[in-house]
Amino acid sequence: MRRNISSIDYDILEECALKYFEKVEKKTKSLDNKNKARIGFYYLVFDLLYNMNQVEEVNTCITDQTFSNIMRQQDNKDLGIDAVYIDEENKEVNFFNFKYREKFIKGKTKAHDELRACEPFLLYVQDTNSFEKDKSELSNFTREKLNDIADVKKDSQYSYKLYMVTNDMTTTDIEEPQITAFKKNYSWLEVEDINLATISEWVSIRSKENVSILVLENESLLQHGTSYETANSYVAEVSLVELIKMTSQNIDLRMKENIDDLSIEELADLEIDLDVLFDNVRGYLGNTNYNKKILETLKKEPGKFFLFNNGITITADDINVKEVRLGKASRIKLDRFQVVNGGQSLRTIYKYKDQKDSPIENLAKASVLVRFFKTGQEEGLINKVSEYTNSQNAISAIDLRTVDQLQLKIEKHLELKGIQYIRKRSSDKTKLQLENSITMEKLGQLLFAYAGYPEKAGNNKRKIFSEYYEKVFTNESDLMDRIISTIDTYHKIISLYNDDDYKYYEQKVYYIIYLKRFLSNKNLKECLELFEDVLLNYETKQEVSPSRKLLQSKFKEEINRIIKLDIGDIKGLINL
Repeated sequence: MRRNISSIDYDILEECALKYFEKVEKKTKSLDNKNKARIGFYYLVFDLLYNMNQVEEVNTCITDQTFSNIMRQQDNKDLGIDAVYIDEENKEVNFFNFKYREKFIKGKTKAHDELRACEPFLLYVQDTNSFEKDKSELSNFTREKLNDIADVKKDSQYSYKLYMVTNDMTTTDIEEPQITAFKKNYSWLEVEDINLATISEWVSIRSKENVSILVLENESLLQHGTSYETANSYVAEVSLVELIKMTSQNIDLRMKENIDDLSIEELADLEIDLDVLFDNVRGYLGNTNYNKKILETLKKEPGKFFLFNNGITITADDINVKEVRLGKASRIKLDRFQVVNGGQSLRTIYKYKDQKDSPIENLAKASVLVRFFKTGQEEGLINKVSEYTNSQNAISAIDLRTVDQLQLKIEKHLELKGIQYIRKRSSDKTKLQLENSITMEKLGQLLFAYAGYPEKAGNNKRKIFSEYYEKVFTNESDLMDRIISTIDTYHKIISLYNDDDYKYYEQKVYYIIYLKRFLSNKNLKECLELFEDVLLNYETKQEVSPSRKLLQSKFKEEINRIIKLDIGDIKGLINL
C-alpha cells in the first residue's frame, strides 16, 4: 500500500523498538531512550521478518559491535555485518546491516558507502581461503558466523541475501555506478532494502486479510468498468443468508460455494466477524430509528427488504470473478475485503437473527443491494468510498475521520503507550470503563484548546474534525509528544479536581491545559488555582453562571492578560 510516511511513523517505530527493549532481561548500563530503541530495533525487525520473539534466539544472530558491547559486555568487530540469520529450513543465509537514525530523515538514496561498508565481512564469505587464513585474528562472534557460513556453502542450494535495514526513508539506487560495481562483484548476493516505509506497513494498524467466496446468478450481477487502473466494480442482489455467511467468523463456511445444506440451527449459531467492519466509519449505534425499521421490515415484510434498504458497500483489494454453472452464474472471490458502508444494516441483521422471537427463516426471503468495489492497495481510496457512500444514519465529520490514516497512526502510538484510543462512537460504552483511555473527539477538543481556543473547544467538535482538522491534527514532528503530554495532563487535572473542593466542569480542563502550555514555570496545581482565582474574580455586567463565563471571549481575554503578565506576547496559536 502506498502510504504517506512522516515523522509520526518514525515515532511509532521508535516506540515499538522501546517496547522490544523492555523484553531484554540482561543487565545493561544506563541507556537513554535512543540507545534503548537502537537495541530494541534488532528484536523488532527479527520478530517482523521471522516471527522470532525469543530474546536469546535473536541474540545468537547479532554480531554488531555496539550491541555486543552493551548486551554482552564484550567487544566484537563486526566487519560491516550486524547480524546473520541462517534459515536452514528454507536454505537461506541472511545478512543484515542496521542503521538506526536518531531523528526522522526523508532522504531518498543511500550513500554507496553504507553498502560498501559490508564488504570486509562479505569478502570472507566469498573467499573461504582468506577467512581460514585470517580467522584467528577475528572477533569471536564474527568468526563463529563465518564458520557457520563456510559450512553452509558446501550446499549449493542455499541463497544469500543482504538486508539494508534502516529507520529512515532511504533506498539503494541500483543504477549508481558504485552500487552496480558492488552487485557485479557479489553477483551471488541479493540486496534488499527495509526502511521506515516497509516497517511502518508491517506494524500499522490494519484489518485482517478477510477472504470470502460467493456464487451469484448472472441475472442478479452487474459489472461496471471504471477509469481506475485498479479496477472493476460490481452491483448485485445478495441474499441475507449469503451475506451472513460471508461476514461470519466461520472461515470454512466463508469459502464454501454452496450453502444450500446450511440448517437454521447452523445459521443461528453464526457470529459476525467484526474485522470485516474495520474500515467502517462507526461502531454499532444500537436502536436508532433506522435500525429499528430494519428489524421491523425483516419481521413483517422480508421480501421488501431489498426495496427499503440503501444497500451495503464492500471494498476489496482484489475481486476475482469466474463463470460457473455453464455460464449462468459467477463465482466471486473477495480478497482482503471490508464492509465500508452498511455496517449498521449488517449488525442489525445479525441482531435480528439472534432475537428469540424473530422468524429466522425470513432471512432466506430477504435480499440486499451490495456494491463490490475493487480498490487495490491505493491509500485513501477505501476512505473515500466509505465517506461518499454512508448516508443511512446521520454521518458526522467525526465519524468520517475515524478511518483517516492519521487517526490510525495515533491509535497505534497510544496503544504502544498503554493508552486506549477510542476512534469510533458506539452504543457499547464498556470501552470507556478503562481508566487509561480517551476518545478521538475528546482528544480533538483538548488539542484545540492547547492550540489557542479553550473557550471554543467544548462546542466546536464538528468544526474540529472538519474545517479545523488539518490545523488541530497537524503532521508536525512533535504531534505525538504533544498528544501524549496533553492526555497525561488531562487525566491529572481530573485527579486534582477529585481531590479538591473546586467544582469540576469539562470546560475548565481546556483552560488549564491552555494555561499550562504557556506558564511552564508553574506546576499543574498552581495553574488550576490560578485559573480558579481568575474565574472567582471575573465580573460580568449580568449575572452569569461560572460555566457560561468560560464561553465568553472576554473571559478568554482575561486569561490571556494573566499569561502576558508572566511571559509577554503569546505566540504559536493557530489561525482559524
